Amino acid sequence: MHARRQLQTATMARRLDESGGLDGMGDDGCSYVYVSGSNGQGSRHGTYERSGECEGQPYFSCIDCGSAQYIWYTGNAWYIGNAGCGGTSVAIYIIDAAGDLMGVHGDWTEYDGG
Repeated sequence: MHARRQLQTATMARRLDESGGLDGMGDDGCSYVYVSGSNGQGSRHGTYERSGECEGQPYFSCIDCGSAQYIWYTGNAWYIGNAGCGGTSVAIYIIDAAGDLMGVHGDWTEYDGG
């Protein structure tokens, strides 16, 4: 079963450096994304770092989720889950024909185990 829910995604304007201070990031404005707010997919909450591209779009890997989790774009949707680039077995997704993660609006759909 799938449930629609407003999932929190935010571009982190800066990143923490090793000393705990703030460090600037690249000019592209989307080196890091923070995910939170799901009901049944808390294991996917965390900070995602841009680690490459998938279908010409940014590809992110979670750096503090406790297991391998990714954000990627395939077809006409953004996905969050452990499948990675090109995978369609996902935990959370949103349709976005424009392919603009930072500009996407609406409710993300999350698998709730039902």
